[in-house]
Amino acid sequence: MKRYEIIGVLLTLLGAVLWGVSGASVQFLSNYRDMNLEWLVTMRLITAGLLTVIYAWFKYGNSIFHVFRSLKDTAGLIVFGVFGMALCQYTYFKSIALA
Repeated sequence: MKRYEIIGVLLTLLGAVLWGVSGASVQFLSNYRDMNLEWLVTMRLITAGLLTVIYAWFKYGNSIFHVFRSLKDTAGLIVFGVFGMALCQYTYFKSIALA
């Protein structure tokens, strides 16, 4: 195997492990700690978004904000953020909490 293939396999395994830990964590926090799922989803997405933007800013500079020059692109990002990410994460967390 080539180096990039090994890295790809390791990252895939890491993603699977983190996905499983995420589900177990949500179940523990919602069932045993009475954590508010809306707050948890909001904090998870804000933290992930900030870390991603900070990483991209260090790597690519201010050019990462060029997407906001177009109203159509900005609206698309907002719709994706609300309906694509937030609702998906909320329904995932809620289904785990109810299980």
